[in-house]
Amino acid sequence: MSSRAWTLPGIEHLKELLTPFSSTSSGAHCKSRKGIKQHGSVQSPALCDLKVRASKKATIPSSKRSSKRSSERFFGGIRKNSLKMNFFLEMLKVFALTTYYMLESLVFLFVPKRKKNVSGEIVLITGAGSGIGRLLSLKFAKLGATLVLWDINQDGLKETRSLAEENGAVRIHSYICDCSKRQEIYRVADQVKKEVGDVSILVNNAGIVTGKSFIESPDSLVEKTMEVNAMAHFWTYKAFLPAMIASNHGHLVSIASSAGLIGVNRLADYCASKFAAVGFAESISLEMRALGKTGVKTTIVCPYFINTGMFDGCSTKWPRLLPILDPEYVAEKIMTAIRRDQELLLLPRSLYFFFAFKNILPVKVGVLLVDFVGALHFMDYFKGRAKKD
Repeated sequence: MSSRAWTLPGIEHLKELLTPFSSTSSGAHCKSRKGIKQHGSVQSPALCDLKVRASKKATIPSSKRSSKRSSERFFGGIRKNSLKMNFFLEMLKVFALTTYYMLESLVFLFVPKRKKNVSGEIVLITGAGSGIGRLLSLKFAKLGATLVLWDINQDGLKETRSLAEENGAVRIHSYICDCSKRQEIYRVADQVKKEVGDVSILVNNAGIVTGKSFIESPDSLVEKTMEVNAMAHFWTYKAFLPAMIASNHGHLVSIASSAGLIGVNRLADYCASKFAAVGFAESISLEMRALGKTGVKTTIVCPYFINTGMFDGCSTKWPRLLPILDPEYVAEKIMTAIRRDQELLLLPRSLYFFFAFKNILPVKVGVLLVDFVGALHFMDYFKGRAKKD
């Protein structure tokens, strides 16, 4: 047995860690990555690597290290200045375009845009069997559009078709479709594409209202409200938007509601569905811009109560400020907005001021204004459209 005694590796490792690194001895100690017997001890490979790196760092001239730090500071300063310049240029661009768009809007108040020609366009209108859907159908018929009419009410659909023919419609196609059912929407949409062609103007007009407080609203009616007023928009867009994108031509019209911009007492499910419709339409509009599909237009319509029977029994506190709207007036305004590619239409015009104030005033002041216009009691005497036997 050798006279040189072996020591415990753990103790030697501790000694090495407590001893300052030496640039002259580190190379001699690290001959193997597995550890070797040296001066009566076994060294770990990790400790050897540390010593080698320390010795290499010590051999780098201080002038080179100083030069490297100076270059890092120099290029770091360039990057910071570049970011500041980019921010300044972006802000300048936003300010210039904001000024231009504000002036453009001011000019259009006095010199309206020319109305585009819709003759020959394939126009699909949901909820065409009555109300605003029927009036829009008649107006598009007069302009020479090809009509595709959807409704769940067969009798109403037949009546609209007959009236459209009297107003000069040449091509009319009507389909029974329950817009609360996704698969039925897809099935009828495929039928339309085969029999008529690609829809170029899509008007999502179908809607229902429960008219009860949230707790009193049956679950089935809440689901139905969301399916017809909001989800149906998803499925019709899925069915007809791809062709519009491919041709960079089309128009998406969402008949929403002023209740899609502010909550109303006893209209919780209806407001939720209309908020969803507005948000969805705005998002799709931004998607089209991001894709560079400037030929696909969007129009969101948010009217106050319309005298179509859907909100029978509802009252307004200040009729001069917020009147119950005449259906013919609303339909004409919608047609004008579509033909001028107007992105947002609020009716009556006083709503533009109300919603501007709502977004900048404290919440309590907003509630005070809501109470002032009578929104807490709009639905107190709601009856809704009478159901036919």
